[in-house]
Amino acid sequence: MATRRLTVKKTARLPASSRAYEIAARLEAEIIAGDRKPRERLIELALAEAFGVSRAPVREALRMLEREGLVSNEPRGVQVAAITSQEVTDTFEILAHLEELYTSRAGPHVKPSGVERMRRIFGEMSRAVKENDVHRYYDLNLQFHQVIRDACPNRRLIQLLESLGKQTLRYRHLAMSLPGRLPVSLEEHRGILDALVQGDAAAAGRQARLSAERAYRALADLLRENPQLA
Repeated sequence: MATRRLTVKKTARLPASSRAYEIAARLEAEIIAGDRKPRERLIELALAEAFGVSRAPVREALRMLEREGLVSNEPRGVQVAAITSQEVTDTFEILAHLEELYTSRAGPHVKPSGVERMRRIFGEMSRAVKENDVHRYYDLNLQFHQVIRDACPNRRLIQLLESLGKQTLRYRHLAMSLPGRLPVSLEEHRGILDALVQGDAAAAGRQARLSAERAYRALADLLRENPQLA
């Protein structure tokens, strides 16, 4: 598969570490969005030319992504990490329960301004569903849940959730790309919002867990039936 050439504007000379972070952020976004597929090779020289840098910051960026679990260093070279149904199941089994816990804990602390923001985000999510804009829906979904996370008083819980790493974001985006998933997800988020508005934090938490469980089961089934996608 041909690698889509990056069009990155050359900027003023930055420290190598700064350039590495910039490159890592760009590649991370492309991997999470599925623009770079599992097992796609990431060739240092080609990336260096695309970004207009030497190979050193590219090598550093790839190491960062390897620590995040987004790329792997295989005998044939660095490549986008594969995705297996077992990894998806294991990760989302944890994630689903954490989603329920932090949502239920946050419920009583979501302020009216937060609810209003979630309503606005939900309206934009509805439009993204109508346009079948997976990337936009994914971004809005993160914003929706961020309002809840910010309201959660148990910051250790949020740190634990975030410690699961960037792979969870990749799985989420892939799950949202499944045919018919966006409308279902939208209704699940309607349920979360309605429960929070009604002051039923426990119901909001249960809905958050069910939403995650349905997504990962559908994704795990897809990967089992179509191993070439991993």
